[in-house]
Amino acid sequence: MERPGLKELLDDIHADKVDVIVVYKIDRLTRSLMDFSKIMDVLDAAEASFAAVTQHFNTTTSMGRLTLNVLLSFAQFEREVTGERIRDKIAASRKKGMWMGGARPLGYDNIDKKLVINEKEAKIVRLIFELYVEQGTAPDVAEELDRRSVRNKEWIGQKGKRKGGKPFRTQGVCTILQNPLYLGKMRYKDEVYDGLHEAIITTEIWEAAQTQLESQRAKRSDAKRTKSPSLLKGIIFDASGKPMTCTHSSKKGNKKYPYYLSRSILGKRKGNDDNALRIPAQAIESLVRDRVETVCKTKSADHEFILKVVRRITVFKNMVEIELNHGESGVDLKCAESRGDEIIIDKSHAVLRIRASLQTRDNQMAFITPSGYDASRVGKPDAVLVKNIVLAWKWREMLDNLKYNSIPELCRGEHQSEGYVRRLLPLSFLAPDIIESILDGKQPPSLDLKHCTTTELPHYWDAQRKLLGYIA
Repeated sequence: MERPGLKELLDDIHADKVDVIVVYKIDRLTRSLMDFSKIMDVLDAAEASFAAVTQHFNTTTSMGRLTLNVLLSFAQFEREVTGERIRDKIAASRKKGMWMGGARPLGYDNIDKKLVINEKEAKIVRLIFELYVEQGTAPDVAEELDRRSVRNKEWIGQKGKRKGGKPFRTQGVCTILQNPLYLGKMRYKDEVYDGLHEAIITTEIWEAAQTQLESQRAKRSDAKRTKSPSLLKGIIFDASGKPMTCTHSSKKGNKKYPYYLSRSILGKRKGNDDNALRIPAQAIESLVRDRVETVCKTKSADHEFILKVVRRITVFKNMVEIELNHGESGVDLKCAESRGDEIIIDKSHAVLRIRASLQTRDNQMAFITPSGYDASRVGKPDAVLVKNIVLAWKWREMLDNLKYNSIPELCRGEHQSEGYVRRLLPLSFLAPDIIESILDGKQPPSLDLKHCTTTELPHYWDAQRKLLGYIA
């Protein structure tokens, strides 16, 4: 019923321009019994008739209508069987690893219905995977690609118009990272089969990227509140001195993401209130718990414990003030000095002034101090840094065991860019105690992959410890 020609015919019938519709066979008009019934209603209303040249029946009699319905039923059956055969053929071809058309993937050209590597685009695909394994988040990769003026696939459409050639977006990067096509595989529904085309990336880089993707999902999952939905309820205020309320937003899968909001935002009365804030609960709670556990020398600051020690929390745009019950036993303010906080002491209470601003790190919001300290990452290994250290050690062993005689030869054999390999190899020469601290998540806050790969690492271990912030 949605065919343009059929719509035009029906419009002519409504306009009394048609007396009779003549077709070669009934199934030339439609193969749907329901659609034909609608067409006949339109013909009856306009007092028009219908005729098939090779099929003789009279629709004014019951026998004629029965004959017509039987013919249409067989026509519809034939259409459905044909559709099933086509779907089965596509499924069988997919399982054999054949390319069955669709959107043209970056890195390949469709030549004689086969995927052939386009080496110019394949370099972009490898770069995306390398940047993701190195930097750890899709938004960072998209930003770096844009900085390098790298664009997505460009082609000429059926109407001769040029399409694509636009900057990469986060979603586009994620789609490429999760597509097994680049590993020489073919996905059909929920199954993955060996493809007939060549792979662009190695199994090693694919697995590293998938591990990183899973790590990002886990981090987002860890952001959910578990026991207490509002750890700081009743003691957190914005810069205007107004209490902040805990609420949450929901996304796909019924996941809840808790936030602390200024009441002016909650009531949609923000107006000119520049102090109104909307803060992810995980970000501020991690910061407060870290400081409380530091000054109280404990590792389990729950809601009840925090209420006992903390009198008030005031959140500014670039600072957080935590007012503590100074007289409470077990509070050691000297420990806060290790975090670089400003301490104001009164008779009954003390205030920790923490210079920190809300920033995005590893695809989640966190309060970051000027020194790069992030309380939400304390005690958690940096998955991106760990993976790249492992990769560096693997390449170093290949060179040591003479599997490859030079770095350029290694790059060709492992399908990696030389710049990428040369940036990572120095990680294999880190001091053992530095590597151990990274694996335990106890490295200095400023020590991440970017710092390690943009700084020339000394050969001497003591110099490394000093440069990377282990010793003063």
